[in-house]
This record gives sequence, C-alpha cells and structure tokens, in this order.
Amino acid sequence: MTKRRLIVFFDGTWQEPANTPQPTNVVKLLRAVPSSAGDIPQVVFYDRGVGTGNVVDRLR
Repeated sequence: MTKRRLIVFFDGTWQEPANTPQPTNVVKLLRAVPSSAGDIPQVVFYDRGVGTGNVVDRLR
C-alpha cells in the first residue's frame, strides 16, 4: 500500500472564492501545497464552507 498524505481545507461561512476578486486565505494556502513532499504524494480536499450554496441553502 502506498503512503499518501491527506490535507483538508475548509473555508469559512459564506466565503465564495469564485465570486470574489481576491481568493480567501484558505484558498491561498491550498494553492501553496505541493503535489508531493519528498516521496509522499499529497492529496488535497477543499470544502467551500457552510452557507456557500444557493439562496435556498442559506435559508435552511
């Protein structure tokens, strides 16, 4: 079995990086992560955060 490193990023509530001129700090960190560290591949997961769906999702 191959070793892999899982790196998980969660953005804050109501943050939508696609709709802002500046990326969030979490997105900046995500982009800075190399695809591997030494000989260990790094797998990155990003979640936009709570409340980043459509208007109906925000009202639930």
